[in-house]
Amino acid sequence: MARYFYALDLCSADRQALVAVQQSLMPTLAKSVTASAKQHKLPRLTKPENLHLTLTFLGQASEAQLSAINKAARQAANIVASETQLSFQLIADHLAVFPNAKVLYVGLAHTPHWLQYLEQALAKTAEDNDIKLVERAFTPHITLSRKVSFLPSEISSTLSPPLTLNITSFSLYRSDSTTNGVCYQAIERFSLT
Repeated sequence: MARYFYALDLCSADRQALVAVQQSLMPTLAKSVTASAKQHKLPRLTKPENLHLTLTFLGQASEAQLSAINKAARQAANIVASETQLSFQLIADHLAVFPNAKVLYVGLAHTPHWLQYLEQALAKTAEDNDIKLVERAFTPHITLSRKVSFLPSEISSTLSPPLTLNITSFSLYRSDSTTNGVCYQAIERFSLT
């Protein structure tokens, strides 16, 4: 069954920059796997087309729920876009790991107000439409790889130089599991410019 989430869209140049980070890390990650008795599977890099920054993960949702949340998403996008003085650039400046989820990610230097607003507006509307969200603090990040339980000491946690991500939209995505891995498809896009 399909699952749904809202995420910031990344432009092609930003995806390419993130792929370059992935490629630079892979030799060290692979070497750390062979040296670790606890971690026996090779890291699984996120496919370039699947790179994104999740705003709100909905899980399974009905058409009626999605329609109501999309209406709120359009309103939130319009509010954010109307504040023309805002910069829709994000600075990704560090690497970290969610050890329980075994996820290596790129994190942001800070979370701008507009990003917090979008996440909160979508989460509130999802809950108002009977979608149970996982309760955890919003930690904006882009997953680079799965099957990574720690950041090897040979890898600096500081991303140097930091990446500037240029955001112009976010989308409702459908997530489908296939024999070739997870596939994300943008269902509806919401412009911020």
